[in-house]
Amino acid sequence: MNRGSKTLDALTCSKGSPPLALILNHLPISVLARLLPNQSRAFIQIGLLTIVTLLAAGCSEISRTDAPVAREGVLDLSKWNFETQGSTTMSGDWHLQWGEFVAPNGRMQNAHLARVPRSWDQLGIQGVSGRGFGTFRIVLQGLPRSGAGLLISLPSMTGAYRLYCGETLIASTGSPGNSYGTTSPKRIPRVAIIPPECIKETGTVLTWHVANFRHRTGGGAAELTSTMSIGPPAQILGSVYWKHLSDLSLLAIAFIMGLYHLVFWLFRRDDVQLVLFSAVASLFCIRIMGTQSLLQQAFPGGDFYELEFMLEYLGYYLLIPVFFSYLRAWYPNEFHRYVSYGLWIIGSIFSATVLFGPVDFYSHYVRYYEAVSLAAFLYTLIALGLAIVRRRRGAWVINAGLWIIIGTATHDILANMGLLKTETYVAQFGFLTFLLSQSSLMAALFSEAFRRAEDLSENLEKKVVSRTEELAREKRRAEQEKTENEVLANLARQANEGADIEEILVQTSHYAESECGVSRLGFYLIDRERNTMEMHSFVESGKMTDLQQAPDSIKSIPIEFESGSLAAVVQRKRKMFLPSIKQQFLDASPVDAAQVEFHKFDWFLHAPLITGGSIIGVLAFVGPKDHRPGLRERQLMERIVDQIAGAIQSKQLLDQVQQEREDSEALAELARRADSGADLFEIGALVLDYARAKCGVDTLGLYTVNRELSRLEVQGFARKGTIQPGSALPDELRFPPLFEENGSLAQVVSQARPLYMGRLPERLKRRMSRHDRMNLEFMDFDWFLDIPMIADGRVIGVIAFAGPAREKLTESERNFLERITRQVAGSVQNQQLLKQVESERNVARTLQKETEGLNQLLKRIAPMEDLERIMQEVIAFSEKAYGIGVYSLYSVDNDLKQMHALSMNFPEHITEEDRQYIMDTPIPLDFRGGAFTIAYRRSPRYTYFRNAKPEGTPPIEQFVAAQYRLTNMVVYPLMEGDQVIAFLNFLTYTEEGLNRDQLSQLSILSDQISGIIRMNGLIRQVKEQSARTEAARRETDMLAELSRKANEATDLEAVSQTLFDHLRESLELDDFCLFVLEPETRLLHAAAWDTAAAEDPETRQWLETTHHRLEPEVGTLYRTYSRKKTTYLPRFPKAFFAPGDRAIVDKLKLTSALQVPLLIQDEVIGFLTSGPRRRLSSDEIASVERFCNQVAGAIRATALLNSTAQAKERAEAARQETETLAMLAKQANETSNLQSLCTTLFDHLEKHYDLHKQALYIVDTEKFEMAPVAGRGGGEKEAEQRQWLDGFRISLSQDPGTLASTYKRQKPFYIKEIPANLAGKDRELVNRLNLSSILQVPLVLQGHTVGIMVADPARVLTRADISSIERLCDQIAGAVRTTALLQATQQAREEAVAAREEAEVARAESDALLENVLPSITAKELKESGRVEPVYFDNVSVLFTDFVGFTKAAAALTPAELIQELDGCFSQFDEVSRRNNMEKLKTIGDAYMCAGGLPVPNEGHAIDACLTALEFRSFMKQMAEVKSQLGFDFWQIRIGIHSGPVTAGVIGQNKFSYDIWGDTVNTASRMESSGSPGMVNISGATYELVKDLFECEYRGKVAAKGKGELDMYFVHRIKPELSADQEGLLPNAMFEMARTDLNFEEIHAMKEEALAAREARSAPANETDGSLSSAERNVETGSDEAPGTDSDSAAADENSGGAERRQSDRRSQGERRKPAGARPLSEIDQDRQGW
Repeated sequence: MNRGSKTLDALTCSKGSPPLALILNHLPISVLARLLPNQSRAFIQIGLLTIVTLLAAGCSEISRTDAPVAREGVLDLSKWNFETQGSTTMSGDWHLQWGEFVAPNGRMQNAHLARVPRSWDQLGIQGVSGRGFGTFRIVLQGLPRSGAGLLISLPSMTGAYRLYCGETLIASTGSPGNSYGTTSPKRIPRVAIIPPECIKETGTVLTWHVANFRHRTGGGAAELTSTMSIGPPAQILGSVYWKHLSDLSLLAIAFIMGLYHLVFWLFRRDDVQLVLFSAVASLFCIRIMGTQSLLQQAFPGGDFYELEFMLEYLGYYLLIPVFFSYLRAWYPNEFHRYVSYGLWIIGSIFSATVLFGPVDFYSHYVRYYEAVSLAAFLYTLIALGLAIVRRRRGAWVINAGLWIIIGTATHDILANMGLLKTETYVAQFGFLTFLLSQSSLMAALFSEAFRRAEDLSENLEKKVVSRTEELAREKRRAEQEKTENEVLANLARQANEGADIEEILVQTSHYAESECGVSRLGFYLIDRERNTMEMHSFVESGKMTDLQQAPDSIKSIPIEFESGSLAAVVQRKRKMFLPSIKQQFLDASPVDAAQVEFHKFDWFLHAPLITGGSIIGVLAFVGPKDHRPGLRERQLMERIVDQIAGAIQSKQLLDQVQQEREDSEALAELARRADSGADLFEIGALVLDYARAKCGVDTLGLYTVNRELSRLEVQGFARKGTIQPGSALPDELRFPPLFEENGSLAQVVSQARPLYMGRLPERLKRRMSRHDRMNLEFMDFDWFLDIPMIADGRVIGVIAFAGPAREKLTESERNFLERITRQVAGSVQNQQLLKQVESERNVARTLQKETEGLNQLLKRIAPMEDLERIMQEVIAFSEKAYGIGVYSLYSVDNDLKQMHALSMNFPEHITEEDRQYIMDTPIPLDFRGGAFTIAYRRSPRYTYFRNAKPEGTPPIEQFVAAQYRLTNMVVYPLMEGDQVIAFLNFLTYTEEGLNRDQLSQLSILSDQISGIIRMNGLIRQVKEQSARTEAARRETDMLAELSRKANEATDLEAVSQTLFDHLRESLELDDFCLFVLEPETRLLHAAAWDTAAAEDPETRQWLETTHHRLEPEVGTLYRTYSRKKTTYLPRFPKAFFAPGDRAIVDKLKLTSALQVPLLIQDEVIGFLTSGPRRRLSSDEIASVERFCNQVAGAIRATALLNSTAQAKERAEAARQETETLAMLAKQANETSNLQSLCTTLFDHLEKHYDLHKQALYIVDTEKFEMAPVAGRGGGEKEAEQRQWLDGFRISLSQDPGTLASTYKRQKPFYIKEIPANLAGKDRELVNRLNLSSILQVPLVLQGHTVGIMVADPARVLTRADISSIERLCDQIAGAVRTTALLQATQQAREEAVAAREEAEVARAESDALLENVLPSITAKELKESGRVEPVYFDNVSVLFTDFVGFTKAAAALTPAELIQELDGCFSQFDEVSRRNNMEKLKTIGDAYMCAGGLPVPNEGHAIDACLTALEFRSFMKQMAEVKSQLGFDFWQIRIGIHSGPVTAGVIGQNKFSYDIWGDTVNTASRMESSGSPGMVNISGATYELVKDLFECEYRGKVAAKGKGELDMYFVHRIKPELSADQEGLLPNAMFEMARTDLNFEEIHAMKEEALAAREARSAPANETDGSLSSAERNVETGSDEAPGTDSDSAAADENSGGAERRQSDRRSQGERRKPAGARPLSEIDQDRQGW
């Protein structure tokens, strides 16, 4: 509860007095316990404990009220008499220098005044916190210098301190420092002696160096209840003694109490309060040990700083939940378990921070737990208050003790929060008071238990006798119950065997009368549907009572609160017994009053009959007051009710089953009668009989629905129980339409659900529909139930049940009526199907007759040609067959979207004027909403308009509908292909209209009529065609005559006049003019004319001299020319302003115009214009066109006579140009040289068009500029011209000259004379080529300008010349573009090849550099994926080297020489490492590091490392010998090897480096540093891998830095039998076989097999040469000399080639090695996660 460790003050009240808390041990509580009652004794004990605690808490305060206080860092003790007044505190304002240890004799700069005692974080000084260090100082004035000296009592602190008196160190605890690491804290109280020599007259200076970096608070008040004290030795030592004694006393008391209750609990395991109380006391002991530093005081030499804080905080964090659980064990209903769970969870979390965190971590969070503690205290007080209110045992005593402990604990918590200023902490004494009070309470309880045990022992015999008598009574009661059970079982058996409920009640009445003396009982059944109790019967002495005279209020009782006792029994499901009925009861319950009045009884017992958790009824026992039943009788009657409940329910179920059977039989009979052929009227009569018998129905209506669901029809009805056919009803009731406003029947049909109204109040009648009111008035009923008849998911009818006023229909009655309806629905559907089949049969017969009549009609009208006769026959047939007497036939104009009347008949009432209007007015087919527009869009399907409404149709349709009084109309389209040619309409005035079959037959008729009409149309067309043929023959003769005359004419004027005369005679035309068109110039001029206007001289001159260029501005003539069709203007429009049209009209004085183009092979050669004086038809215009076309050839022939010579000349020029273009195109396509192509072009242009100065510019689309690629005739020298061509560029976006304009316009540009104001690059171009004129021709390819040809023509060019040159340029444009692209592509390809070669060289260099920096496998992975995944190797060997004496030798060398020496050594090391499968990792200064077994794992890594090390050593020895012979110093080498697991990989993003990590690397480095110069030092792990192959020397355990003592070995050489040289550096074949897991026995066996094979193969050779072959000798001796060489030569070559051969041999054997384990770290992490 305190923040940090809190040490209690000694609480002394006088000199040498013991702590008042110890007086508790001497209180005569045992005496009080005997004299006072339990509760009073407990209160007195608690009161005494409270008084003593408060006295102890405030004693120190009382004793210090006159103590001096330090002011401004000075404590004046001159007026304090230590001999008489004793010791005093040193509280007050001290000087504080924060963040600095000021020397005892030094001055304090920037010191603050700090209040002592107070924790540092509560000083309120800026920059001062609970953690840190500083210097406190105070000056004591007025200390006596004589006597035995003074002592200072120092409490324990959270940190460390040193106390100086003057410059003398008088006390210290721990080791204070200025940081966490330099401070060693310790909590222990001290007593310091003030040396006499420190006492000065000017004042005694106390300097206190303090430091705290562990706990969150620092200072005296963080741990103490008081500050330091100063006084005489006796006083100080006595105070310290009594403080220790009080701490130990508290500990002992709590420990003994806890132990006592724990032992007590071991004997009484059921009392969980005991063990919880023991846990509370134990945690109190633990907290005392932590707060009072008892362990540190008991063992001063130990370090219990962390442990004591842990005990302190654990004791606090666990004390709250344990304490709460203890209280909950007393009062579980007041202390909620979830609150206890919450406190345990919070306490466990805070305790975990203590167990797993340091002091400076968990001490920060105690403030939050203090808040939780305060909340728990508040909840505890509330819960104990509830316990007192509920009079729980011992609640007052526990509450009084808790008030003390909670009050003292709250006091301490508020003090530690700084909210309460005090120097005294009283929680521990309050807790001790609580322990004593609870112990007293438990003692009192146990004392009470002992007294009860004594009472039980004394009264045991009495209780035995009493119990014996009680057992006898129980036995008699059991026998009586057995007899009753037998009787009840007999009653239950008889009840189950009874015929009905009445018989069961009679038997029950007999039994109740015989056993209980009750002869009268009544039985009520529950009606769940009506929520009422229905009186079933009343029995008196086994006889049924007549209930006819019973009032209705008791026959049916609503189950409501106001319905009396029976309703209350049902609602509460509990019996009710009223021994005496009072008048007040009867006044309050009218139903009960009516029952008492009728049945005459004075008491009642209502018992509910309950089965399956629900009440089925109530059995009421009643009787007079002289036969009132007792308890036993009432219990027996209740058991009777329980026995008969099941039997009554069974009888109910049997009745329901019987009723269902009867209903099913009735429905079966109904179905049988209906299926036997009964009509709907008879079915209605059957339904009425069953419904009246079951439900009291006397009114019935059987309705059927027509197929369109538009109306109902009554098939039969019943009124007042009399059944009648539907025809007896008025039509308004017999055929009700199914509109929403027609009420209940329409609702039932639309929703397909029954509709029930149990009663019809007046307000409902007023809201009824008109049909419902009429039905109600006619039928006269008070309720109705309308049920739809549904068959195949469709409503086919409704049965309406009704009747006089009654109770609401029960659910079973409604179900019965619905079942009847469902049964009838099938029969009604069958009846309807039969009628439908019969109707369809009649329709089929009718259709057969109509079809026969239709066929006869078609035969009659087939040969007819007159449309009127055809329609008369058709309408006569349709009127007879279908009642159709009116028709209309319209033709359709699909272009104008109109239809015109062809034939129709009119009703007699339509006037002749209206008939003519209808015949003459067309009907539009594009009017939105029009009837015929709809029919037109629906074609070829017919359209039937039933109850047609003309609103929204065209006016003509509205007029026709009004005149014809149109109701129903069907429209049939008459089709020709996919187009409508006519509409045939039939009108009918019958209400029923036309059915589907009639419409289909009329459709057939309309198709036949359509064919006949088309046939008649063909006949008329043949006749008309004959007439047109005769006219055409006459016209042909006239055309032949005209053609003959025209061909005989020799000039154009004669031909024209012949045409004019013929048109005037045949078509009465006049005002002719013939215009001829020159094809080259497109000039139009008048060649001949015949008009009166020509008599005017001005007009004649205009005709002879005027030429019009055929352009859009000419007007209609240009339109006639472009369309190549005749233009006819019967009258001129107002806006007629074209110049050509206006001139022709004005000069020729025309009022209308006919312009006919003269065509030859679809080419317009001229125009014939005329001014018709009348309107021409299309046939006449066509005739004019034929005449014009007939003479067009003659006109063309005469015109061509003049231009034939010119045409020949142009044809020859065109042929030559074509040949030139073909030749030029061929050469252009065959060459790929742009210069050659330009030369050919320039030669041709110079030869044919005198173009001497020429240049060709090519467009660069990327830079959007033009550059010259070839030129000729500029007058420049060749070198200068090439230089100019290379540098000359024209920007197409910025240059304002003509070249940029020609590029954009894509048209030739030609100027005969050079102007002076040339812009842009034009001036430079003129100057370079010395031009006098300019011709620019663009080379256009697919709409894009690819180049421009520029030339200076020597002569003036015609338009034809320019066009020819343009065609030449267009011809070679593609070749120029292709050639330029080929040259650019070739150049780009050459540049790309060069770039690719450079990239390949750079990539090769990069790969070589990367593989030189990283292993090849790692480099490959880095290139492919961009990263290298770290790999874990199970076992590799790491080798370190270092040069001994390197620093001394390096000092004598220049930097260049030093680098040269190191490079020579490390280069040789690199070569040796490569040969021995070692991977070089790095060099650091003079250290060299490599490893074996990575990146490719292998098992021989340790062997490779040792071979490498021996070669390193040999090389360094040789270098040392050479250097020594030359007189130079050379350093020696130390080599260390260790084998073990490592992790390898590449880290970082720049300057990649392959490296390894792991303890193996550190150990290998220690092997090197722990070795000797010139020696190979290996670890024990490496030794185990190479001990069979190398000679090793055990060095023993050698100390290694950071590793302790390790086993180390020196490797001297390869074993002699495995070595190929004397020094033991080179392995032989046996070495290689040994390292591939072959043992020595296998090696010797191989040697013997080789010797045996040699002797068997060459015995004579052995006689002449007694030596073995070299190969065999190698095997025998173990050397690896090559065959064919002697040993000397082999020895001579050891240093040069032996190593390479050994490397090759070892690599060939590598396939047989077992690879060492290597796994990526990602796989290892996945395995760990899976594990």
